[in-house]
Amino acid sequence: VGTSSIRRVAQLRAAREDLDVVAIRGNIDTRLGKLAESDLDAIVLARAGLQRLDREDTIGATLDPARFVPAPGQGVLALEGRADDARVKEAVQAIADADTFACLLAERAVARELDASCHTPLGAYAAPAGGGRLCLRAWVGLPDGSAWVADELLGQFHDPEALGREVAARLKLAGAGDMLERAEEMAARP
Repeated sequence: VGTSSIRRVAQLRAAREDLDVVAIRGNIDTRLGKLAESDLDAIVLARAGLQRLDREDTIGATLDPARFVPAPGQGVLALEGRADDARVKEAVQAIADADTFACLLAERAVARELDASCHTPLGAYAAPAGGGRLCLRAWVGLPDGSAWVADELLGQFHDPEALGREVAARLKLAGAGDMLERAEEMAARP
């Protein structure tokens, strides 16, 4: 199975230690070409990227986000503009989605509190849960899949960052801090 994500490598190995997971690089077309032309049985790509490129026809299966927790902010599009430009702020507000933004804030809070980096096998996924609440699920593991911790918690929609901080604190109590340090060390080895 080919993937470019250390998080996906860790999650795949945690789920199935018999899998041979290999790193593949390149844009989506390059990776799909490697699948067609090599001895890979599968590759794992972000569905959001395939959707943006109108390549959903290439999806053979979708991984369950309950087990394969996406990266914080996966699939969210962000705009950046001048803070003092009222016209830009108004235009952005017209296309902003409050639910998506709350989910993003919760997910980013987990990453920030855990001091995660792009080399960190961390997943965080928030979704509206009704009744003014958000559900946040997070996962941290070692790149070889030998150890991992996960948590899920309901919190208030109006304070998504507090929910993210709480989930991160709970993960730290379960050993995520030490695990992330070990993951960084493992990623640094040749």
